[in-house]
Amino acid sequence: MQIQRVAIVGSSGRVGTAIIQQLLNDNRFERLTAVTRHSSTFRPPPGIAAVHADFSSHDSLVAALGGHDALLSCVAGGATGFEAQKLLIDAAIAAGVELFFASEYSANVMSPQYARLPTQFVGEKPRIRRYLEDKAKEGCIAWTALNGGPFFDLFPQILNRAIYICGVRDVTQNNILAALEAETGSKFEVTHVDIRKIRQDATQALERADWKAATRGVTIAHQFDEEDSVANFWDLVENDTVGVNDTVGVSPVSVREAVRTVLEELGEQKRTVVQG
Repeated sequence: MQIQRVAIVGSSGRVGTAIIQQLLNDNRFERLTAVTRHSSTFRPPPGIAAVHADFSSHDSLVAALGGHDALLSCVAGGATGFEAQKLLIDAAIAAGVELFFASEYSANVMSPQYARLPTQFVGEKPRIRRYLEDKAKEGCIAWTALNGGPFFDLFPQILNRAIYICGVRDVTQNNILAALEAETGSKFEVTHVDIRKIRQDATQALERADWKAATRGVTIAHQFDEEDSVANFWDLVENDTVGVNDTVGVSPVSVREAVRTVLEELGEQKRTVVQG
């Protein structure tokens, strides 16, 4: 399989914007196309073609995806509804697209912890994954998924499964606090809370469909490498498979190293704004 012509859906979001920049920096691609809605005001950067499509029409999507080798879905979180993604997958198959890059970019979407999260926040990624697995078994299309971005080099290792990558070890709230205090030389006023109670309250809020009340607890409970969190998937991480360690030049870093890098970047941004 040779990927030279790539279509991107969700190109104006944070994930899509970052991925497009990386694709533009790579000289291997013959054509890059942002597929957008007719109502979209997104203006792709130089080097990216724009094609409008009706995302509720199979025929319109087939026409937009024709001539592409891969479809890269960068749709954000709760917007990854099953029916909309199924329509994209089916259109890609009909258009002769060989590879569907699923919009996961998160954690282990097939874990019990992830299954408890509301689809309003995280979409229907497990259901989409199962549909892709079925289509791959039928020989209709290949798929892959990645937490971090696209890697098109190593297809035998990544086809028809998800790849899990991570660059920072032991990301807990206490470790982040300790790193911030060590790097800034400051002591923060800290209020300790029971994360189990926060998770329990969030679960109860979800059960009564109180999405606003659940948001804080869901976010806290699943953003860190802590007990019963979907973000804690180090047992699945395989950075070497897609060359992450070779790409960044180092193995996964500590929380303190990551915090130091972020503080340095923020300081540089502040100096640039002041000078400008």
